[in-house]
Amino acid sequence: MSGARESGLWKWLRKAQFHYRDALAMYRVENMLAAGMADVEGSLLDSQFFAELKSEARPAREDTPIRFKVKDREAQMNWLKERWRLAGNAWLFVQVGSSHQAARYLIPGQYAQSVYDGLCEADISILSRSSATDTAADIVARMARRKHDR
Repeated sequence: MSGARESGLWKWLRKAQFHYRDALAMYRVENMLAAGMADVEGSLLDSQFFAELKSEARPAREDTPIRFKVKDREAQMNWLKERWRLAGNAWLFVQVGSSHQAARYLIPGQYAQSVYDGLCEADISILSRSSATDTAADIVARMARRKHDR
C-alpha cells in the first residue's frame, strides 16, 4: 500500500480518539520482530483489537479484482487468521478509492487470504462488518467488540 494512503486511513481512524478520549488507546505498530503483525493495536475499555490497514485505487470496471499490496503476504495472512481464531479481534480495515469517493470496509481477519487473493469491491462489501455511514468511532467500537458479542 502506498504509505501516503495508509497514513491517510490511519489519520481517519484516529478521529475515534476525540469520541472515546481516555477510554481508547490506539497505536501504529512497526514491529520487525513479529512477522505479519497488524499495523494498529488498540484497546477500548477492556477489549484489545488489531487492524491491518490497506488502501487501493478503485478499478475502472466494477468486476475487476482489487489486489492490495502486501509485503509479507503469507505472514500477514497467518497472523490475522490465527488472531481471529483465538480472540476474534484481528481485522483488515481497507479503503477503496480516495477523497470523497472512498469506501471503507472492516473485514474479519479470517478472510485475509480471500482479500489478498483479490476480490471485486462488491465481494469486499459482502465480507465487511461496516456500513457506509460508520464513523471512526463506530469502526473502533466494532473492532473492540468481543467475538461472542457480535
